[in-house]
Amino acid sequence: MDDDSKTKLLDTKVKLFDALVRLWAHADTYLWNRARMIVGIQPGILAGSYAVKEKPIIAALILIAGAVLCRVLHLMVKRDEQTRDSYYRFIDPLAKEIFANPIYPEILDFRMIPEPDKKAPRRAGDLLDATFVSLVVIDFVLAGVFVCVAYTSYF
Repeated sequence: MDDDSKTKLLDTKVKLFDALVRLWAHADTYLWNRARMIVGIQPGILAGSYAVKEKPIIAALILIAGAVLCRVLHLMVKRDEQTRDSYYRFIDPLAKEIFANPIYPEILDFRMIPEPDKKAPRRAGDLLDATFVSLVVIDFVLAGVFVCVAYTSYF
């Protein structure tokens, strides 16, 4: 293969790498925007249930509906995470080919997400899952409280 062909092939790989990294960033933006939606909706759910606290059954229904909505958004976040992570298997090998240069040997070890250090905290996605579970638990506990209040005031 002559130098001109090698240059064109490398240029094509660089363009492909750029496109894949942009797709990865786009999917990552979707993921975190939806995560922010969950965090933004939760105070509205709590405020709505508090606003109708005199009608505890309605307050409980608001909390349950909010928990279901948050679960749907959480499923969308998990799907966005799968989509984003699917690009790694293409990005990492391309980066090794593009950046393979004996002058910079540390670049030969390029990975979009390095292996986690044993002392490092868990990945952000795991922490997001834990946050989601705690928000839904709060919603259901408060819904239970409202139902108990409605039950005791009924009798």
